[in-house]
Amino acid sequence: MLALAIVLALGPTPVLRPLEETLARATRALAGGSPAAASDWLEAALLLDPQLVGLHTQIAAIALSAGDPQTSLDHLDLADRLLPEDPARICLRGIALQDSGDHSAALATWDAPSGACLERPDLLARAARSALALDDAEFHRRLLTSLAALLPADAAVQLELGAAIATADPQAGLPILRRARSLAQRSDPLADDLVQAILEAEAQGVPAFALASVGQALARHERWQLAAWALQRAVDLDPAYTEAQAYLGLALDRSGRDGLDWLNAAVASVPTAALPRTFLGYHWQARGRPDLALEAFLLAARFEPHNPAIAAELGGIYEALGDLVSAKAAYHAAASLAPQDASFWGLLAAFALRNEVEVEVLGLPAARNAAALAADDPAALDALGHAYYLVGSFRMAERFLSRSLGIEPLSPQAQLHFGLVRRAQGDTAGARAALSLARDLDADGPIGETASRLLRAIDPGA
Repeated sequence: MLALAIVLALGPTPVLRPLEETLARATRALAGGSPAAASDWLEAALLLDPQLVGLHTQIAAIALSAGDPQTSLDHLDLADRLLPEDPARICLRGIALQDSGDHSAALATWDAPSGACLERPDLLARAARSALALDDAEFHRRLLTSLAALLPADAAVQLELGAAIATADPQAGLPILRRARSLAQRSDPLADDLVQAILEAEAQGVPAFALASVGQALARHERWQLAAWALQRAVDLDPAYTEAQAYLGLALDRSGRDGLDWLNAAVASVPTAALPRTFLGYHWQARGRPDLALEAFLLAARFEPHNPAIAAELGGIYEALGDLVSAKAAYHAAASLAPQDASFWGLLAAFALRNEVEVEVLGLPAARNAAALAADDPAALDALGHAYYLVGSFRMAERFLSRSLGIEPLSPQAQLHFGLVRRAQGDTAGARAALSLARDLDADGPIGETASRLLRAIDPGA
């Protein structure tokens, strides 16, 4: 913007006119929300006048907003060679490094004495995320402590700090979590769950149990890295704590590491416990070994035969292995074990509809049960509408799909199913509209691909 102002002040000479227009285009692109185009125009301006070296910093910042950290780093390198040292540029480099996935370099850059970057709340929050990604619990807590001091009335920051401290000392984290709840305008499930877990564990007077309770609460909310820190401390205090070992293995798996050693330790500790076997099944399932996952889930089911979640996992494994008969039996068992839980009826219905197995006698009744138990669940209504479509009841299909889309109009799957119904009813325009929306909503996914194929069938020349 400054360069553009200088050009305009100098006047539209023949030499400056192309540069003026290029900078004007960059300004319009930026104002119009197109940072990538703005970056391209500014690079073109540099080609016209390489003396505008200040643009390197501007391009670096704009490239970051365009999601291009490598271009940002390239221009920051040029700016560092051509311009005087600037602390703001150091902070910007840290952001570019973090966005490129180099958390270690980002933290080192921000922590440099010359930058003073970690006095900014936004960069403290970024740095805390990098410390979390690097499994540096102590630095993570220190950064959040500094951030909470700068933003004492921010409920979300206080919650993050309280959760982080609770992974090392649940009692020390409790007052901070309570403060987070008092600052929040609405109840926060994570804060409530952590406070309850700490208070319930307090009565036991066992530090390892308190830490494991915190870890399990964090795991329920999929805060896997924090959960792993708390659970690691629990097993450090009590190496024979089987449940903590199993949850630690799960947390490590879900946070991108390998929890197999801990899962095997938990299985060896109590061979007849279902929980470690279940988590071991998840481990092998995520690593593309359905054979080993099946073995683990079968043993878990033997030790806990009335657990519908284990039965449902078996259904998924059997289906992945192509054993539809066993998959049907397992999904049906899950729904029978929890007849008031819509999710298991939904899984059974989805299996029947996905594979077009006994749609009328199995899929449709299961979808009806799911929709009856969860009348406002758009997925359940979508499944019921699709079931009616598959059995040829197009009016009923339209009714339930319309209800589903009324709740969640941007569901690509429901739009696809609605397009199928419209096509079956002879409404080509309606089918085209629904299928086009499904394609756009899932442009790179399987639903979008199916919708595109159906659109080509409707309009072969399109």
